[in-house]
Amino acid sequence: MGIFMNNVSLDTGLITNACRAVKKRFFTTSCSSLGIDINSHSVRVVELDLNNVDSTYQVNGFGYATISQSATAVNCIEDADRVADAVAEAISLSGSKLQHVATAVSGSSVISKVVDVPCGLTDDELEIFLSLNSDKYIPFPLNEVAIDFQKLNIPSATKDREKILLTACRRDVIDKLVAAINTANLSVQVIDVAPFATERALENFPRNPNPENGDLGLIVEIGENYIVCNLIDNEGALFVREEAINSSLKGVNKLSQDEFSRASPSYRSSSIQSRAEIKKDPCGISLKTLTAELKRALQMASSSTNYEIGNLVLIGEAVPSINELDAIQESLERKVSLGNPFQSMRFGPHLDPAELALRSSVLVTACGLALRGLS
Repeated sequence: MGIFMNNVSLDTGLITNACRAVKKRFFTTSCSSLGIDINSHSVRVVELDLNNVDSTYQVNGFGYATISQSATAVNCIEDADRVADAVAEAISLSGSKLQHVATAVSGSSVISKVVDVPCGLTDDELEIFLSLNSDKYIPFPLNEVAIDFQKLNIPSATKDREKILLTACRRDVIDKLVAAINTANLSVQVIDVAPFATERALENFPRNPNPENGDLGLIVEIGENYIVCNLIDNEGALFVREEAINSSLKGVNKLSQDEFSRASPSYRSSSIQSRAEIKKDPCGISLKTLTAELKRALQMASSSTNYEIGNLVLIGEAVPSINELDAIQESLERKVSLGNPFQSMRFGPHLDPAELALRSSVLVTACGLALRGLS
């Protein structure tokens, strides 16, 4: 990745500290990272530990808190104090003491394009090239956006050209995100793009047994009354769509009052539960409605990208039960699975693996951000 920076001068003190940080990384047995996923509805956090001896990951903690609707707008934070309160609550529930975090902007707030550029350019030369040609790719003035890029190592159809993935986000979106996290007395170390983080968390998750479709699959987050679809194609380009669900999911992932009052404090704090384990309210979404929404999402993703989608991975607060999953899979004639980023990870001694597995589909993006912080 190349990062645009202006008016930066080298400081020998910074270089010395960086060298110390590298030494610390290699000469300690483990290091930790905290990922914070903030969307329009909630805050989810995951702390991971990387064992440098055997390169294994351990989940040290997780937390969840809701955000009042007035605190966020589409793709943007409006009330930093309220969001900061939710961040602080989620951090407190996780038990994490880390101060430096990895977070992300939403996929729909980002412009992502695969761009042909001259072959052989260094990162500095690419920055200059993109600056001079930014009006071709980005519908905003260059001084209003933050730009990043990644070489894809994919040859272009044009001779002496190569492909890069160009990502741009408005600076005010990033500034408000950072301000909310800073208000919670935390420091932002990494800013990622949420769909990239989600894909990273599920990178080793078994999804598609059909080799002719490769690994291309649609990741669908299902909330109480919304659905978010993310697709990263073979070149890294994004298809992102968020919309309200016609029939509200309200009540689907909620415990009855008696069950809620009997639950443990940590359980009550998040009240995230599989649909197989709960009592559904009459207003909960029907299996028929959910299946119809997923079928429409498949059609839109296929028509927008010209790809045949081989499989779906469902994540979020209102994922279906295993029995419902079988019915959805039969109706869609696609492989459908529930996303779990923690399958190959260890768990801290104070965590209940069964409880974490119950919440795994909600914590996918936060886990991907924690992984990004460790990379």
